[in-house]
Amino acid sequence: MCEVCAVFGRGRHWTAQASGESTALEAVDIHRHRDERRQALRVLNAVLADDGVRAEDWDGESYQLVLPTGAFVLAADLAEVWPALKRLGREAPDLLSDPFVERGE
Repeated sequence: MCEVCAVFGRGRHWTAQASGESTALEAVDIHRHRDERRQALRVLNAVLADDGVRAEDWDGESYQLVLPTGAFVLAADLAEVWPALKRLGREAPDLLSDPFVERGE
């Protein structure tokens, strides 16, 4: 998929920050969308690091969750990450657990 087409689905889910508003310069929306996805990936990778799972952007449309073995699944949005982890046989981290909160992530 070309990079411009990859942003057409932005903002569909409540976890997506990008407004999807049309502007005179569509490139502005594309750059905003990519910046927001990079930020989401930084946070997601910090959350998943202890379990050895790596999250990557998949054409600006989904998140690819990858195990050290190379096995992977796609999650359509951030809300799908936890069920996707289960499909990989991993437990999602409890973000409200004391050890996780003490880390300050």
